[in-house]
Amino acid sequence: MAMKPAATEKYLPVIRHIIEQLNGKVLTSGNHYIPLPGSGQVNVDCATIPVVELGDGTTIMLDFAGRMPDVLAGIIQAHWKNYHLVKIVSGQPIASVLQEI
Repeated sequence: MAMKPAATEKYLPVIRHIIEQLNGKVLTSGNHYIPLPGSGQVNVDCATIPVVELGDGTTIMLDFAGRMPDVLAGIIQAHWKNYHLVKIVSGQPIASVLQEI
């Protein structure tokens, strides 16, 4: 019995293609640093939580496995209105994921 590919493997090529058509980029390696005034910074491992950067300055973190705590996402969004977290639920249709992005 073949294993189903993880949502990350299934969805990232489609997401990357669409984001690149919008002149954005999808980071899936390295780290993305988010400064938090008075608290230091958050280091996001892009291999674990891919980061989408859009041309208008919007940054979207794609959480495929529920790794980013809601509290941390709230702190980031409180300091940076252009940051958003999209939690992708197993089995969620790609159209729904794209709509959230």
